[in-house]
Amino acid sequence: MDFKREKSKNYFLDDTPVPNIFIAEYLPDAPGNHVKVYLYAFMYSGINHILSNESIAKNLGLSVEDVSAAWTYFEKYRAIRKIYPDPDDKLRYNVIFIDLKSGVFSNAGDAAAEKQTGKAAYGAGLGHAALKELFREIERITGKPIPGGDYQKIGFMLEDYDVGPEIIACAYRYCVKKGKRFGASYVEGIVRDWDERNLRTEEAVTEYLERCDLRYGQYKQIMKALGLGSSSVTDAERSAFDLWLDDMGMSLESILDVCRKAAGKNNKFAYVKKIIESDFEKSGGNLPSAASGKTNRKRFYETRRLDSENSAKSRVAEVYARCPEIKILDKEISDLNMELVGVMISGADNRKDAATQIKSRAEKKAAERDALMEKSGFPINYTDILYHCPLCKDTGILDNGVSCSCFKISEKTM
Repeated sequence: MDFKREKSKNYFLDDTPVPNIFIAEYLPDAPGNHVKVYLYAFMYSGINHILSNESIAKNLGLSVEDVSAAWTYFEKYRAIRKIYPDPDDKLRYNVIFIDLKSGVFSNAGDAAAEKQTGKAAYGAGLGHAALKELFREIERITGKPIPGGDYQKIGFMLEDYDVGPEIIACAYRYCVKKGKRFGASYVEGIVRDWDERNLRTEEAVTEYLERCDLRYGQYKQIMKALGLGSSSVTDAERSAFDLWLDDMGMSLESILDVCRKAAGKNNKFAYVKKIIESDFEKSGGNLPSAASGKTNRKRFYETRRLDSENSAKSRVAEVYARCPEIKILDKEISDLNMELVGVMISGADNRKDAATQIKSRAEKKAAERDALMEKSGFPINYTDILYHCPLCKDTGILDNGVSCSCFKISEKTM
């Protein structure tokens, strides 16, 4: 006995099963037009119906560029795969919908994508979830949202340098720890230097920083002058050295000179510490506790930055309350920035053209936003973070590592 199920002759009356993983993992983040393109073509793929990007665009009321951008987006995130009948013609391709339930971020999927693009760099194999996690980690490290323009710069880092996302996160962590700027342009300089030095792991980066860090080198010279060159620097010694160098303003050579004069003394560290701090007090100096000045300065600038950022958040809330359309535009611009990063690190041959199209769309959205801001009575830059000191962005340190001119002014207020 045979069993058969009657099929509807009208495919519009059939059902199209959409994997839950698409709804859970893709739907929340993918631009709305991209989702429309995917679902529309996915329906027709079930009946082996031939569609062109032009016909999809016409039926959905989109541009052909929008449809092409959707396929580039979903190819990057391993939801589809492009097959080129003519390898030399990158404008004509067929679309294969990948079985998401078999693991869209699997190693096999990465290998297939690398075979298609001919590129196996870190960025090309970075899945959607990993990319989002990198952005979240950067925001956790810096304590603030990533500026719109920085998404693109982070994408360039992943594409241009042979480093993984953990190294980029490490560079942000280094900048925050050192009180430096943590804009993507500044971070890129650090990533580029590490890439050129073939530093591929966090352990290698940490070892390098310890080896070449200026303050670390000063510690080692002082320890050597104290006859403790083979010993690790203790917290007490580090605090005292910071006190001498930072708060008391002593030069490294003057410290080393005192250490040399203490030759033959027992417990040279305690002896030198007493001599240096006693002389400082005799000269009229007000001796702070170890590293307190450094801590106060750090707290001063952290408070300044927090004040600037909170003020900006209040202005953003004011703008959104008066004109909710601006909030929608900000979300769309953010989505386009995310999409742009995905395209740039995709390794696809046409990624430059796709990136140009996305940039154009983002610029149009930004122009719409500016017009709405003015129409609502706000200056265009009203929601920007307005730092107390625009030179150092309230870090106290300029890009070249030199203390900002506001540094001396801040000392008088602490």
